[in-house]
Amino acid sequence: MKKRFNSTVTIIAVLIAVVLAGCASMSALNQAVTGYEVTGAVIKNADAAFQELKTKGIVSEDQAVKYEELYQKAKKGYILAGDTLKLVINAKDDVEQKNYLKLYLENADAAFKLATDLTDFIQEVKK
Repeated sequence: MKKRFNSTVTIIAVLIAVVLAGCASMSALNQAVTGYEVTGAVIKNADAAFQELKTKGIVSEDQAVKYEELYQKAKKGYILAGDTLKLVINAKDDVEQKNYLKLYLENADAAFKLATDLTDFIQEVKK
């Protein structure tokens, strides 16, 4: 399991690096969509890894409760970022889009932070 989770983390890190490397040639909207997708992948893979640990009996009841709290926060943050991204996509003009994009970036940063908190917690559980 450890090897599989580390491989997943490596894949996610490579995806993030590709996103960052391509930022110069991508529009702000494309960057936003890609960042959103990466955050979703982090949350999804973290949940799969935690569920596997849980199935193997490695997780205590307290850890399961703590994980669920973190997971729900990450999920809500991700949904909020997605809702804000929809505003960016549906903006009526460039000024509105720029304003929504600023808000989206704030929400997306918060969502990604929550997603990384989730993966950090899983690493703690595995120790």
